[in-house]
Amino acid sequence: MDVNAALTELRELTAAWEAAGSRGAWTVEQSDRAIELARDIDAWMSRGGFPPAAWARFGATAGPRR
Repeated sequence: MDVNAALTELRELTAAWEAAGSRGAWTVEQSDRAIELARDIDAWMSRGGFPPAAWARFGATAGPRR
């Protein structure tokens, strides 16, 4: 999984949703995709995957969820 690409796509979907007035015209496909991306990023991080590069400035570190 490319966690950086997943985060970028999730941010793009979120920006489109916010631009539409937060509850705007998201398609079923867009909302399904946002849920998939959030689930995939969570699974990746929970298994010890490295965090997205954009989160490095926050001191994000990977590791299994406890």
